Amino acid sequence: MTIRFRSLSSWTPIPGAWRNGLRMPGKLNYPSIIKRFETELSELKASNVSIESGHSSDDLRLDGHLKQTAKPPRFPGVIVRLYADVSHGTPGDAKKPLGPLWFHCNTYDDWQANLWAIAMTMERLRAIAAYGTATEAEIYALFADDSPRASERDEDPTEGSGKKQSRGSRAKQSTANNAGPDFRRPAPPRSEDPVKLNAARTLLREAAEDDDPRFAKIMLGDPALAKRVFVAATMKAHPDLDGTDNRMRTVKEAWEVLSQ
Repeated sequence: MTIRFRSLSSWTPIPGAWRNGLRMPGKLNYPSIIKRFETELSELKASNVSIESGHSSDDLRLDGHLKQTAKPPRFPGVIVRLYADVSHGTPGDAKKPLGPLWFHCNTYDDWQANLWAIAMTMERLRAIAAYGTATEAEIYALFADDSPRASERDEDPTEGSGKKQSRGSRAKQSTANNAGPDFRRPAPPRSEDPVKLNAARTLLREAAEDDDPRFAKIMLGDPALAKRVFVAATMKAHPDLDGTDNRMRTVKEAWEVLSQ
């Protein structure tokens, strides 16, 4: 498994009531963060892993790793893309790999802390899947990457073919992946469904976010944001993560309303 850094030219903030600029949690260091990150990648049988950050292309080595002399990135936001080859499905069914996934975080004021937050998210998702309260397909569908920059299954598509990618080809591929994150989504509907609006506010409350109707309306028109709120609410409400069965049921019912 190889992890490559890619340079992002800019970071587009996610609309809504998301916290950002928090201080990096204490007692964290880069080696321990990478170790935890690699552990979770191994659990997913991940390949073609990329870390998109605000580092300049001059701070990246030809093999995709950071130079020892790398300067701090222009912004702390981080995007991780990967192909998860771990299979999912019920016994007796044809199991399929989870496929391309992506995670992004801009919660902390340090890019390393945001990478740590992504690793912790992977760990918590794995814990939820292990308890069987939701299927792997349901959980990881929230992070499915259907963008043009999605990771492919093979670490190196040319490996074993007798051909090598030219430096120009690699540069072209890298350039195609250097665009900033695209969080553009359809505008909110002209007339909001009051039932869905209440469901959105419920998820915001369970996620410990502001349940202002304005933010709920943003959720109704932003599927990606709604998924992030649902994941956060699940983390707070799950009975094995300091929540309760009733809260977890409320979260799932609210999400079912939004999914209709």
